[in-house]
Amino acid sequence: MADVDELVRKLGDTDPKVRMYAARALENAAYYRADITIVISALAEALSDKDARVRCSAAEALGSAARPGVDMTVAMSALAAALSDKNASVQSCAASALGYAAQYGAGMTVAILALAKALSDKISGVRWNAASALGKAIEKCATIEALDEMETRLRGEHGALKEKYRYGKEAELARLGSAFSKLISEAARRRDALVPERDILLDDLPKPPKKGRGEIYCQMRRVTNG
Repeated sequence: MADVDELVRKLGDTDPKVRMYAARALENAAYYRADITIVISALAEALSDKDARVRCSAAEALGSAARPGVDMTVAMSALAAALSDKNASVQSCAASALGYAAQYGAGMTVAILALAKALSDKISGVRWNAASALGKAIEKCATIEALDEMETRLRGEHGALKEKYRYGKEAELARLGSAFSKLISEAARRRDALVPERDILLDDLPKPPKKGRGEIYCQMRRVTNG
């Protein structure tokens, strides 16, 4: 693998192809956690490159940087901003990267908010990647609090969407509403899976004393003779 410092320098090359290949090479560096802080910072900056191919490569590489214990604050903020990129391919790459990173619990709050907004993007590919990424994030949510926040964000964005498409775009609203409803249901299902089963909780309650066989027999006689 090429020297990380050299690859970072190549991100500033005048040739966009060199910058793109440098970003892809840094993806390997990110995967193997070589000088990870330097790699993340350089790739986050590359998301502002004037060439869309470089921005796509940088987004994909940032997604690969996510691992347990890695500080992804800078990366997640940069990827969230990239969801508003003028290029649809960059938006889709950013959505996928956010979903991948969120699987490791990295920047979950930032990812949820950004991806929920992307569900109503005008580009269908961006919406699909955002929904897919949110689905992955839901499956990896480890706390009820995170799922509650996700559901709140989704409901909020859905409400804003209904206001936006109040008149004349009922079909569009129905289609997007279906995606929101599905994700909200998935979040609720995941939250329920984290809550102990009801009958397990009932086992902790005090139980009435068991009756002896003789007492049960006497009660049956009284019912029969009554």
